[in-house]
Amino acid sequence: MSKKALDLTGKKFGQLTALYSEKRNKKIYWICKCDCGNTTAVQTSSLIRNVIKSCGCLQKQAVKSRKQIKQTDYSLLHKKFNHLEVIGFNKYKLICRCDCGNIIELYPSVVVSNHTKSCGCMKNKKASERMNVINKTVFKEDTNIAKIASSKISKNNKTGMKGIFKNKKGYYVATIGFKKSKIYLGSYKKIEEAIKARKEAEEKYYKPILEKYNKLD
Repeated sequence: MSKKALDLTGKKFGQLTALYSEKRNKKIYWICKCDCGNTTAVQTSSLIRNVIKSCGCLQKQAVKSRKQIKQTDYSLLHKKFNHLEVIGFNKYKLICRCDCGNIIELYPSVVVSNHTKSCGCMKNKKASERMNVINKTVFKEDTNIAKIASSKISKNNKTGMKGIFKNKKGYYVATIGFKKSKIYLGSYKKIEEAIKARKEAEEKYYKPILEKYNKLD
């Protein structure tokens, strides 16, 4: 069975935005538009693994930076760009101190163009803030309330019943996930028995916490 082709239309990878795909020599390439305005064809694997992040302009900027660092970029000393202050030079790069205290070396082009605004701490901070919001609204008592309240079944589930799968021996295995653990509920010859075990477990584990946080239908 052939794998379903990935649809990357509109997705951003570095400075590249995927527009459409085309087949070349039995391989899938994505035609991408770079932030600089150029278009380029990138193989799918190189795109999703971030091996290629631009049409080549980033490399050109880096080369340009190497040529300029010995000339005009010394004027950047002690200047502030977003959260970065230029405090020195190391061969082809600027030595920058971030507001958080970290020291990082960067090419002049990415600093001056605002492509890089911090040592990475701001991205980590925003990611942490987003995760905190998710945890506060979704997780209660180490339990994903939204998940246990949902009746959605995994695509890999062949039985059509949440928490029940059929093993190689033909038995129906019932499990339930709770507080970051998977609890084994037994193996049964009949699916009705597995369903019963699962329902009883939901009453025991899920119902009290769903009632507590008013998530029962």
